[in-house]
Amino acid sequence: MVLYKLCLGLLSPLLVLLFLRDSFRRGGGWRFFCQRMGLISTPPKQCAVWIHAASVGEVMASLPLLHASSARHSTLVTTNTPEAARLLASEFGDAISHCYCPVDFAWAVRRLINKYQPRQLFVMETELWPNLFEVSASKGLSPIVVNGRLSAKTLQAPKLLLPLYRRLLGGVTAVWARSHTDAHGFEQLGCDPEKITAVGNIKYGSVTFDKQYAAPREVAAVPYVLAASTHEGEEQQLAMMWRALSAPPLLVLMPRQPRRGDTIVHTLREEGLKVSQKSRGEAVTADTQIYVADTLGELRDFASGAQWVFMGGSLVDAGGHNLLEPAALGKAVVSGRHLSNFKAEADYLLSRRALVTVSDTAELQSVFERFALHPNELTELGSNASAAIREARDVGDRYRSLFGERLAELAVASS
Repeated sequence: MVLYKLCLGLLSPLLVLLFLRDSFRRGGGWRFFCQRMGLISTPPKQCAVWIHAASVGEVMASLPLLHASSARHSTLVTTNTPEAARLLASEFGDAISHCYCPVDFAWAVRRLINKYQPRQLFVMETELWPNLFEVSASKGLSPIVVNGRLSAKTLQAPKLLLPLYRRLLGGVTAVWARSHTDAHGFEQLGCDPEKITAVGNIKYGSVTFDKQYAAPREVAAVPYVLAASTHEGEEQQLAMMWRALSAPPLLVLMPRQPRRGDTIVHTLREEGLKVSQKSRGEAVTADTQIYVADTLGELRDFASGAQWVFMGGSLVDAGGHNLLEPAALGKAVVSGRHLSNFKAEADYLLSRRALVTVSDTAELQSVFERFALHPNELTELGSNASAAIREARDVGDRYRSLFGERLAELAVASS
């Protein structure tokens, strides 16, 4: 722990520069910089429940818990990114409190806790920060890890780090693991087996069937294919492949980081493509080949009207993104094979003939041509996808039950 704190201190100048850059590049502003550095000056309200959801994916996964918590308790959500903060604001407005999670200095974590005085911390997925866990435990709000998952890199960490993980996990109240494999991994890292429960993947329970989605008006009248959550290096690959097709429908590119929209549009126009951009209010015309939807919170709307959906972060080695959202909408889902962060989800959908994976854009082009010739395959894939998600949705009920029990315990303790 001493070595960890020393390394963190030595990295401080670099962190200052990094957060300064991101405060401008990612639209977080001065609040992002100050709060990430532990300078929490705005007068907060006391919050009983604290949920840490690092980025957009974790926020989306935690939505069922956030709705349950905000209905019964004052709730604080900390995130690491401005994109996640904006998603929370669009979903909850003032119903929850938000603060950027400070970098893992003990004094900064202590300052956050003293400001908001939460009674329970829930940490989504993989955010295993030593000072966050140790200080929280010392303040009486021992963390509960929700949808706990461990990467191969973490499990193969140098032996020097194992005592640190053992100490970190020694202070948790519980680990609600994503799978039996992840549960075993937490046990390997030194967590008490009595504290670990293999609940399942909360993302199966985070998708919803009871809300109606509709294609945004800009594309509602035209056939299109959605490439969602794309990364740098993917948009150009997809666009070049699309241009080579014979009379393709509109391609909607939805970058994972909307702030990249201007750069994407400039690059594609340099290639001679006719591109419209949502954030600038540009219309889709008869000549538009590609529409860049550089906004947040509209993935399900765009997916609902698409002929099929390609999920990005998978042609480049970014680990992939959530395949379950378009699947729940009954859409045929296609992905590259870089799916290390979503291997379990991909295997589940593949086992139910609800996902197509490709190695590169040449294979993706072949898939498109196959879909064009055999539209019944799209219908079958979409039907299989919807059925697969419905089959697994009871995972959400299990998480809501565990979460509700803990909230009830908090209510009794405060009465």
